[in-house]
Amino acid sequence: MRARSRLPEGGGPSGLVPMADLLSNTVGISIFILAFAVLQSGGASVPKRLPMEHSTEAKPVYFVCQNEMLLPLDSSLTDRLYDDLGEPSYSTAKEWVRKFNEKTVGDSFFDVVPQGDARFNRGAFQSDVRLELTAEYRPKPEVGDSIESLSTETSAFHSQLEGLSPTEHFAYFFVYPDSIELFREARDHAKIHFGVGSGWGPMSAGKPIRFILSGGRGGGITPSKQ
Repeated sequence: MRARSRLPEGGGPSGLVPMADLLSNTVGISIFILAFAVLQSGGASVPKRLPMEHSTEAKPVYFVCQNEMLLPLDSSLTDRLYDDLGEPSYSTAKEWVRKFNEKTVGDSFFDVVPQGDARFNRGAFQSDVRLELTAEYRPKPEVGDSIESLSTETSAFHSQLEGLSPTEHFAYFFVYPDSIELFREARDHAKIHFGVGSGWGPMSAGKPIRFILSGGRGGGITPSKQ
């Protein structure tokens, strides 16, 4: 059966491994991690308004704040990794994973690189195979909105917010240490001009964003409204 994507992994060790493991830490731990990353990055400002988690059925819409640029992240891109592969079985798992790893998908902002493995368990009476699939989002160069342009009507961020329902969606930001001020501006713009709430997860510098699609390790960032 088709593997379905879970939510992305954070900036912890081996880093969706924040689309390899997903963080499920408390808000206090997340704040500490971000503050520590900020101190190591050279003293960027920590948001003054500390986030508080809220229970909500609204769905996250992802944005990445990295290299002082804001990029929309389309988590549905991972669905295209399964196109034309069919359903894997024990006998076809190895070849299925090979074809999965050769897939190339992306959009104007990210290339999505699949990484899969087939773990075989061969027993005397029963054998099975477990697929461990992830997808790494790699930002394309020189794309996205700067802190000066994100609030303009021509920005990708502004255009995407226009199509969101504040009761059905919230903006979720993956925040790297070099882009904390950008995140603050984007969060405030979403709330003030569109009434859209937000959440965020700290990312360690140099750590990629990966989504766990099946199997693999637990943990990582669990996006929530704050």
